[in-house]
Amino acid sequence: TIRDTVSYAGDIPGWTIYFRPGVRISNHDRLITYFDFLVPLYFTDKSVLFFNPKANFDNNDNVEWNVGMGYRHLLAGDRLILGGNLFYDGRKSYTGNDFHQIGVGAEVLTEWVNARVNGYISLSDAKESGRWREYYFGSTSLNYSLAYGLEEPMSGLDYEVGFKVPGLSNYVETWVYAGGYNYFSDYTDDMAGWSTRVEVIPTDFVKLNFSVRDDNLRDTEYAGEVTLELPFSIDNLIAGNDPFEGIGDVFKGSRTMKERLYEQVRRDV
Repeated sequence: TIRDTVSYAGDIPGWTIYFRPGVRISNHDRLITYFDFLVPLYFTDKSVLFFNPKANFDNNDNVEWNVGMGYRHLLAGDRLILGGNLFYDGRKSYTGNDFHQIGVGAEVLTEWVNARVNGYISLSDAKESGRWREYYFGSTSLNYSLAYGLEEPMSGLDYEVGFKVPGLSNYVETWVYAGGYNYFSDYTDDMAGWSTRVEVIPTDFVKLNFSVRDDNLRDTEYAGEVTLELPFSIDNLIAGNDPFEGIGDVFKGSRTMKERLYEQVRRDV
């Protein structure tokens, strides 16, 4: 585990890059594959400044990328982590349109309770997604109607609060989250919805999520998600040792707060 590969300061590893590939599938016939990297730029035993690029691909020919920076600090006798992040997000939709936005997030992590909020500010206007022409007979002539669709990037926010399940987390770290999201449109009703998810971390290299969400514009979505975690130790590489040392070991209980300084940033863009 990470505990077995530390080089100093208790549970804090040396310079380690975290590669997190994952897949998410939902009942909306959408399959998302993503590749997430967390690269520490500066770290101590109580803080980390990191670079966080991510790429997402789905089965509907949408491509999304996110480039961010984040900072986390361990406080209150190693019982509290405060963090913030700033992202630039881009998406090429299945129609070929490009959209861009800025994302700002904040997080509070403790041993038993987590809270996160993310805000998204669109930098792009709505764009035409297609035209449709329909011919029909009038009383004295042949007429046609012309319609077109719009893709609109909506600004908004998402938020959640989670609680670690006692007892069970002594063996398998398990969290239950509840939250919501609000997005704002110039062309249709604003979106307001709720979400809930269960997160299970059975080993140091696998994270499982099952989520449900529903809002006033779409049908209820059920989704399952699997994320792998592959740490690559630069310290071990320089020392001539195995940079992937420890992958595959099983946690026996919950992660420490120092280890959680490096956990994946949770956003729903």
